[in-house]
Amino acid sequence: MSLKELLCSIWRFFLKLYFGYLRRMNEVSQTHGVNYILDERLHPLERLVWVVIVISAFCGAISIGSNQLGRYNANPTVISLERDYHDWNGTMPAVTFCYVDRLSPEAVEVFLETKWNITPSHKEYPFFSRFIESVSNISVMNLQAFDEFAFDEQLRSADFLEITKAAFDEFAFDEQLRSADFLEITKAVVPIFEQYISNFDRTAQLDAVPIVTEKGLCYSVNSPLTPIFSVANRKPHQENEIPVREPLSCKYTKNQCFLKIDVYGFRLSSVFVHSPFEIPLGDTQAPSLEPTDEITATYRIIETTADDSVRELSVSQRNCLFYDEKIRRLPSYSLNLCTMECRARAALNACGCKPFFYPFVQGPDCNVEGIFCLNRLSWPERTKGTCDCPKPCLDLLYIPNSYKVESWDVGEEGIPFAQKSTFRLEILPAKMRNRREVLFTFEDLLVSLGAATSLFIGISFYNMLHGLLLHFELVIEIIQWCRGRRS
Repeated sequence: MSLKELLCSIWRFFLKLYFGYLRRMNEVSQTHGVNYILDERLHPLERLVWVVIVISAFCGAISIGSNQLGRYNANPTVISLERDYHDWNGTMPAVTFCYVDRLSPEAVEVFLETKWNITPSHKEYPFFSRFIESVSNISVMNLQAFDEFAFDEQLRSADFLEITKAAFDEFAFDEQLRSADFLEITKAVVPIFEQYISNFDRTAQLDAVPIVTEKGLCYSVNSPLTPIFSVANRKPHQENEIPVREPLSCKYTKNQCFLKIDVYGFRLSSVFVHSPFEIPLGDTQAPSLEPTDEITATYRIIETTADDSVRELSVSQRNCLFYDEKIRRLPSYSLNLCTMECRARAALNACGCKPFFYPFVQGPDCNVEGIFCLNRLSWPERTKGTCDCPKPCLDLLYIPNSYKVESWDVGEEGIPFAQKSTFRLEILPAKMRNRREVLFTFEDLLVSLGAATSLFIGISFYNMLHGLLLHFELVIEIIQWCRGRRS
C-alpha cells in the first residue's frame, strides 16, 4: 500500500468515525441544525449552509458566554445605599495626637553625658543638642534637618528611637526604670504627658498608647492597630501575634456618641481624627492645640459596609481587601498601612535601610547616613503613584461638620491653675451608608451561560456531559484503531 492510499484510508476512517459520533450525540442532544448536516438526502450545498449556520450559532454562544464570564471576573459588585438607620451602631474614630514640643532639657543633658560624655560646657554641646532636637521631631517631611550631621563619626551609629524616647523621658536612664514600661513611665512619672480620656461609655477603658508613626512618636486612642506600631515592641509581628480588638462603638438612639481628651501641660499637639483601622500618614494635615485651647468638634461619618457574599469573591473581582486579609506580609490591612509598607520597601531598595517609623517591616533602621541618603534621593516623594494598594472593603471616613475653638488663657497675672488642652469630638447619627453587594453572582453566571447555549445551540447541561462522554469514547476508539494498525 502506497503512502497516498494509507492517508486516504485514514481520512475515510476518521470521517466515518466522527460522523458516527455526531449522529450518536445528536440522538441525545438534538442540537439545532446538526440533523440537517448529517442528512445524506440533502444537497451537499444545503448541508454546507447548515454547517455555516451551526458554526455561527456556536460562535454566538461562545461570544456571549465569554462576555458574561468577563463581567463576572471584572466587576460583579455594586455599591448601594442603605437608609434603615434606626438600629445602626456608630464606630467611634481613632484619635492620634503628636506633641510638637518634644524636648525635655534635663533629658537632653542626661542623654548626651551618658551616651557621648558631652556636658553643657562642652564646645560641641549646641551641635549635639540640635541633633537631639532633630531626632525628637523627625518625620517623613523634615529629613533634610539631618544633612549637617551626616558625616559626624559619633552620630553615625546613633539609635533614633532610643534618642526619641530619651528626649521624652527625663527618667529614662535611671537604673531602676530601665526595664519599666514606657507607657507607664509616661503616665505615672512625667506630668507633662498626663492625659485623661473620657467617653460616653463609663465602662469602656481607653488609653493613649505611644506608637511610632511617620509623624514620629505619637499617641493613639481607640485604634486596633496600636500593637503594630507600639514603642515597646520594635520587632515585626507575625500574622497570629496581633490581638484582635474591636474599636469602641456607640448606639445612636441611646447615647450621645462623644470622645474627650484632656492633655495637661504646656506642650502643643496635633490631633488626627481617622478610621480606627488606619494610621495617619506623614503628609496628613491636622489641627494643633495651644496649651489652653478647648476644641469642640462634630463629625459626620461616611461608612461603607460589605455583604458576606463579597468575601467569597477574589481580590481581583471585588478590587478591595478586608481588614483581616493579609498581603505583602502585613499583619493587617489598611490603605495607609499598605502605603507605609510600600514606602519602607522603597527606602530599603534605595538606601539599604528604612526609617524607624515602620517597625512592622523587616530590615535595618536608618542611621544618620541612611536618613541623609533618603533625603538626597527625595524619598518618599519618589514613591507617589507607584504603590499599588487596593481600597478597603470596609471603610470609615470622618468628615468635619463643625469646629469650635475657645482659649482659656488667663495671662501671667491670672489665677494660677493647671493648664490643659481639651479636644472633644462627637459623631453625628448617620442616616445613610454605602454597602458593597454582589450584583452578578456565580449562580447568575451559570444561568447566563445555560441560557446562551440553550438559545443558540439548544443543548442543556446534561447534553454537555453526554457530549463529553462521547468525546471520551471517540478517543478510545481512535487509540484502539491505532493499536490495530500497528499489530
